[in-house]
Amino acid sequence: MALNKKQIFVLIGLSIILVSIIGMLIMKSEIEYDGSSTSDLYFAIFRFLFFGTLVVFFADWFFRRWRAYQELKNERLAAELHNLKSQVSPHFFFNTLNNLYGLIKRDADKSREFVLKLSDLMRYSIYSSDKESVTLKEEIDYLENFIALHEIRYFNTVDIHFEKDMENDDIAIAPLLLIILLENAFKHGAEKLTNGAFIILNLKAQQKKLNFTVENNFEEDVLNETDGLGLKNLQKRLQLLYPEKYDFKVSSHDSVFKAELELEL
Repeated sequence: MALNKKQIFVLIGLSIILVSIIGMLIMKSEIEYDGSSTSDLYFAIFRFLFFGTLVVFFADWFFRRWRAYQELKNERLAAELHNLKSQVSPHFFFNTLNNLYGLIKRDADKSREFVLKLSDLMRYSIYSSDKESVTLKEEIDYLENFIALHEIRYFNTVDIHFEKDMENDDIAIAPLLLIILLENAFKHGAEKLTNGAFIILNLKAQQKKLNFTVENNFEEDVLNETDGLGLKNLQKRLQLLYPEKYDFKVSSHDSVFKAELELEL
């Protein structure tokens, strides 16, 4: 049976250690017998081989353990990221399906448009979640489709403004990050207000930096709900994907909630 590289490495190392031990024993006897300087030299060589091989063995063992730990850590991070991505927008999709049922009864033409936009959103959510990054243009298209779908499903009018200032919309960004802030604005703002709801989005992108701000008004009695699952999800993903390369903060004043995200790309 053929030996693999690791087995060959261990076999050679053990052989060197064994030869070194035997050599040192022999040279020690020679030194005690005649005190030859040549015997001292050979003893030193065998001792160097013995301890040198032990050091190599220890270094190899440490490196293998370290690499195994890193692989396990990466697997855990990947699993956690996958789990966090799978939590994106469940509230939105459940509510949207309920709205679709009612819309089919009222307006067949609009319901067909609704289904097409919903399928685009679901397709992007499913396929982009398997990618490490997407283009900023793809994320923006997703945001705009999300907004368009809400404009169809809402009975009350939501005043939405989306300002964009980009040097390059092909820069890479982790998928399904920005949507969390927009969904939060709808969930805790527009869905709770009977009239006068507004959402203001501002996105600025340079080659190495992205700023995304979302502002929305809300009812005072839902103030304690604004820091929900979605924002905690976003915070965890940022820590995993952009460690020490992001700034995320939220604030509220006079019934207006504001979320600000800055990324170093």
